[in-house]
Amino acid sequence: MSDIELQKLFDFDKDDLAANRDCILSLRQEKRIKEAELSGIKGFVGTGIILMLIVAGNAYGVISNAVKQGFSFSTASQTDMVSMVIGIGIPGLLLVFFAWGSFKIAASRVDYSVQQVRGKVNFVRVEKLFSEKRPNGLMSYRTVEAYELLVGKVNFENINQKIMNMIEVGNTYAFYYTKDTKDILSAECLAKGK
Repeated sequence: MSDIELQKLFDFDKDDLAANRDCILSLRQEKRIKEAELSGIKGFVGTGIILMLIVAGNAYGVISNAVKQGFSFSTASQTDMVSMVIGIGIPGLLLVFFAWGSFKIAASRVDYSVQQVRGKVNFVRVEKLFSEKRPNGLMSYRTVEAYELLVGKVNFENINQKIMNMIEVGNTYAFYYTKDTKDILSAECLAKGK
C-alpha cells in the first residue's frame, strides 16, 4: 500500500503524520476532535434538559389533573397521596436517572492524547453477541462476525473490509491513535513482511 492510499484510508496528511510522530495532535485533528466533542456534549446536555422538562411537565400534568378533579392536599386520603406519589415519583425518578446519566456523560472528559504502537499487522476474527427486541416483545440474540486489527498488544475494533483489503498482514506498521477512543489518526508502513 502506498503512502497516498494510507492517507486516504485514514484521512490524514503529511502534517498530521508529522505531529502524530511527536505524539501530539495536528491543528486539523485537534479542530476536528473539538468539533465532534462539542457536538456530543450539546447532544447529551440537550437530552438531559428535555428529560428534566418531561419530568416537570408530568408533575404539572398530574397535579393539575388531580386539582381539576377536586383533589386537595389538606383533605386528601392516604390512597390519594400514594397515587399522586406514584404518578409523579416513579416516572420522575426514572427520567431523572437518565437525565443525570446524560449530564454525567456530557461532563466526562475523554483522553485524546496521541498514542503509538508499532508492530506486525494481523487481523483477528471475533464473534460478538447482539440482542434485539422482536415486534412480539421477545428478545432474540444473534452472533455477528467482526474483525479487529491487532498491532503489537493493541487491538482496534470493528475494522471494515476496506482496511482489511488494503493493509497486508505481516507488514510492520506504526499506528497513531487516540488513547481512550482508539481512533486511528494516522499510520505508516515501516517494513514489508517476509
